[in-house]
Amino acid sequence: MKKVFTTIALTGATIFGANAQVTLTKTLPPAGTVYQAKSYVKYNDTLDVPRPASGVGVTWDYSAYTLSDVTGGGKIYAPAAVAVSLQDSCPNAKYVEVLNLGAPELSWNPLSIYGDEGDYLIRYLDKGSSSDTVVDPIRDTVFRFNQAFNTVERLHHYGSAMAGNIIAQDYKYAGSGTLKIEDKTFTDVAMFTVDTFNYDFYFFTVTPFFHPVARVEILPDNGNGGRWGSALFYNKLETGTSGISETANTLSFNAFPNPAKDVVTIGNVPGGSSVKVTDITGKTVYNAVISNKQTTINTSGFVNGVYIIQVENNGTVAHSKLMISK
Repeated sequence: MKKVFTTIALTGATIFGANAQVTLTKTLPPAGTVYQAKSYVKYNDTLDVPRPASGVGVTWDYSAYTLSDVTGGGKIYAPAAVAVSLQDSCPNAKYVEVLNLGAPELSWNPLSIYGDEGDYLIRYLDKGSSSDTVVDPIRDTVFRFNQAFNTVERLHHYGSAMAGNIIAQDYKYAGSGTLKIEDKTFTDVAMFTVDTFNYDFYFFTVTPFFHPVARVEILPDNGNGGRWGSALFYNKLETGTSGISETANTLSFNAFPNPAKDVVTIGNVPGGSSVKVTDITGKTVYNAVISNKQTTINTSGFVNGVYIIQVENNGTVAHSKLMISK
């Protein structure tokens, strides 16, 4: 089964100025994040999609391309959403990515199970569907968190776990800047070049959590009369989920101190807004409607880690990352 474009890593971002690179830090996606796969494919013996530029402070503008929906997409679940037998086979699981949305039962969909070991994101298991007689136990190192800008990391993927063949690919953190695609603009973007027989360029948004937003593929002319050209792939985040919304809005708020210990104050919030805090699994740990422009949340019972604050007012939603450190 060929996957359209699977989630491979989750990170946060720190920006130290307009021309500073995005700093990749480790955060995992909240359960409920949903994306729709879209594409623009032109294997027509022309390089219709240009090769992305490398460097810091780059703007990659693909807004002029008309993309089509691809059958599929993906959604992030907590490990408890899958069968106990799958949970037992992956005791270090942190989240599950389900692909090809639309099947009437979760068990009918292809899925992968992910966890982290140190700075590495690991894909432990690949399941095609409920009709599969074999569930591939794999151990792909699919991303390196905290990778320095302009460095190369060699990651290893199992081409087939049963056959035991391993594919090594070099991921270079080559670009940092702004990505424009359809009518959306993503400002904190890291671009990676991947050493394959094609030229692959991956773009990741990193605020408030990591999402593999786009990929450019350049299929070179091998001189043997084969197909060549280029393609643009886009994972469009859906609104109305616990994932980040791509729609532009004017709602903003402050959260301080951040990192927080026992309390965090949410300020500059319109009266009547709903405030929700979720952990990285998507579990809601705080939910209230506030009447004032500022509210203080008791976080003494929160465990250390990364949380997502969501503020909603009159249909407009804004998000921010909160760190708890005690």
